[in-house]
Amino acid sequence: MNVVRKIIERYEQLKMFPLLGVDLCSKISVQTDFRYLVAGNYIIFYRVDHEYVYIYRILYAGRDYIKVLFSNEVSVDYEDL
Repeated sequence: MNVVRKIIERYEQLKMFPLLGVDLCSKISVQTDFRYLVAGNYIIFYRVDHEYVYIYRILYAGRDYIKVLFSNEVSVDYEDL
């Protein structure tokens, strides 16, 4: 399965199950409403409000995605993500 198709299939699951992903603030020491969902070697970062799911970023899991998402330093156990 190609990478793009795998990512699309994962984020389309959010239509029916918007809380499918993990709450990001459970993994880092920053209060945030981001959730994340793993799609192969990529991580989909998104937010949920009452009616919509907003995809914020899709990043390669090998990147320092915490640094990309947050400009300040955070403490995180990378092995948990």
